[in-house]
Amino acid sequence: MPAARFLRAFALTAAIGFGGLSALNWSVDPYDQYGPHGLPPLTLTARGTKSLGIARASDAVEGLVLGSSRVLTLSPPELAARTGVGFYNAGVYYGRTEDFLALTRRFQTTHKRAPRELVIGLDIDAFADQMGPDPELIRTAELRREVPECVSLADRWQPTRELLSWHQTTSALKLLYATARDRKPTPEEHFAVDGSIVYEGRNRRIQRGDYNWDEAFDYDRDVYVGLYRHYGRLSPMRQNAWRELMSLCEANHVELSVFLTPMHPRLLRELHAVRSFAARREEVTRFITDTLPSTGTFTDLTDIASFAGDADGFYDAVHLRAANASRVVDTLFGARDAQRYAVQ
Repeated sequence: MPAARFLRAFALTAAIGFGGLSALNWSVDPYDQYGPHGLPPLTLTARGTKSLGIARASDAVEGLVLGSSRVLTLSPPELAARTGVGFYNAGVYYGRTEDFLALTRRFQTTHKRAPRELVIGLDIDAFADQMGPDPELIRTAELRREVPECVSLADRWQPTRELLSWHQTTSALKLLYATARDRKPTPEEHFAVDGSIVYEGRNRRIQRGDYNWDEAFDYDRDVYVGLYRHYGRLSPMRQNAWRELMSLCEANHVELSVFLTPMHPRLLRELHAVRSFAARREEVTRFITDTLPSTGTFTDLTDIASFAGDADGFYDAVHLRAANASRVVDTLFGARDAQRYAVQ
């Protein structure tokens, strides 16, 4: 039967095609999602690096910085000078509350004690409900094991589903082409030993005077405006992860400094035009205030006026340069000292 032969041939061709795409994406692994076997990834990955950094940290490290990439320029030496406690910057790309819980539990597991201090830079979208845990968290077994309540069976299959994604395939081809032409992507950034980030490429272009700040801003603006347009509620899973983290801090008398991360004034103005932004900001503020343990303080630094920040002190719409990061640390601990004094 011609129709039956056609269907069999079609099914076989489709199976070979899908199998070939999966094999390509798995073997090249452009975003380092499937273990240490592929080519050097297109982008810097964080969770595995930070998990290892926490495990290898010396006994002098008793504090962690937690958050997304927006906290990566907070300086552990500056924090140590303010607190008397050694710090490791455990910020990760797109960090959300399940990441904070996993990294803190990882510290407990490897050091047999809780941290003495946590500094948490909280993005309002750290509670976003549009997506599950980051594929890096799922792939990093030692972190995934720390938060089994946050990783569903469907989440565990997400990296497998991405083997057939168009984005993954085009990225794999791009990386293969660059490698074949001996043009491996030049690292734009790397993590220092203390976990903070060094923006080599950006700093180099800024020094040369050819850094395209508007392009960097526009990229972030599109990401965040799109995110908040679909940010309808706080994720129950992420709220529960936060409550678990707060309970851990309360039980172990962890000194906790929480702040909402800053945004460039232009981005803040544009987000105020997105109806859900103000609502989510208010909900997050109320939730943090209601769940904060007695050892914690909370400061809203979304607006740069709150920490005497400089609008020129951003790499883009959300990432702080060193001077603004230092002002955040000064303001954060000044506010904490003031709150503690008021209580006394």
